[in-house]
Amino acid sequence: MCWKYRKLVRNLRNGIEAVCGRAASRGTIAELTTAEAEHVLAVAGIDVVPLAEDDERRGSILQTGPVAGSARPGGSVWQSLTRGIGTVETDYLSGHIALLGHLHGVPTPLNSLVQRLAAEMANAGSAPATVTEAEFLAMLGS
Repeated sequence: MCWKYRKLVRNLRNGIEAVCGRAASRGTIAELTTAEAEHVLAVAGIDVVPLAEDDERRGSILQTGPVAGSARPGGSVWQSLTRGIGTVETDYLSGHIALLGHLHGVPTPLNSLVQRLAAEMANAGSAPATVTEAEFLAMLGS
């Protein structure tokens, strides 16, 4: 399970990318969201494989790139929004962190916001990356 929780933490970036774009999934919002998740998991007593150990195990095995000559515009949540299927997996990613935070008395404003915005975007049929990083961060204050 410690490996699965590392994958969960890594996959939180999928929701950020879908909501705010690729740069956000690699920047401050991703760092803060990841730190929030790591804190919640620690408080909940859930062991997570250290990032360096996971990086070493992965090596060059898992690389993203073009498939059959087509560019990869975004991850799984991005693709769900693009296809307009009306649902996204953020309830199982960021939502799991938010639920653990609720159960253990740890605020999870970042993961909760990613979960909410991605679900709203899916329900509305919105295109991915329609929320700027500044708008996202401003929403945390409201």
